[in-house]
Amino acid sequence: MNASKWRVLTSRLGLDLTARLAGVSASSACGFLSGARPTPAEVAARIHFLVLVTGDLAGAYSETGVRRWFDRPRHQLGGRAPAELLVASWSPEAPGPAEVRALARALAAGDRC
Repeated sequence: MNASKWRVLTSRLGLDLTARLAGVSASSACGFLSGARPTPAEVAARIHFLVLVTGDLAGAYSETGVRRWFDRPRHQLGGRAPAELLVASWSPEAPGPAEVRALARALAAGDRC
């Protein structure tokens, strides 16, 4: 994975939120972002997933709204915030992250209910 997806995501979410959601430290994220360190495959998969989710959200939310979306409880997620389903070494294929992506896609399609 090249650093371009890291740049896209950090421009949308900021370094700290990107690192937290990707399950890495901010210092590791800096190394991956700069290209000084190769991004491990499991982290690259999370970054790709988050780029897709934030892309979906960009159609429904402002830049600030996209950032806040991850920490706000969502009725559609059983009252949990999306970030609560993206913890530790999560995988994009796991049920929780899949729910997060489905919600973001629904918002992109204009289905806010």
